[in-house]
Amino acid sequence: GAICLCGSLASDRETLSPELQGAVTSYLEQSEAWIAGALSAGAEAGEFTLPGEASDLAASLLSSLQGGLILSRARGSRPMLAIVEQVFLSSLR
Repeated sequence: GAICLCGSLASDRETLSPELQGAVTSYLEQSEAWIAGALSAGAEAGEFTLPGEASDLAASLLSSLQGGLILSRARGSRPMLAIVEQVFLSSLR
């Protein structure tokens, strides 16, 4: 029943202090950068071909995971693997 703290805080961003808003934004930006780096490394190693920019795919993946986690919680299920496979893995060649 857990949910990502940043996903939860982001939905109420306007009610947060400016300092906490900045911390949430920074964490999400760092997460996207880390994912983009991992994607770039995988593409450079020849494990897959990226269909576009690593940063765009990283943003898409993080958005899908955050949204999927929220919907999974609302539905009382955890179809996270299916979300990752359909949205993310299918976009890699």
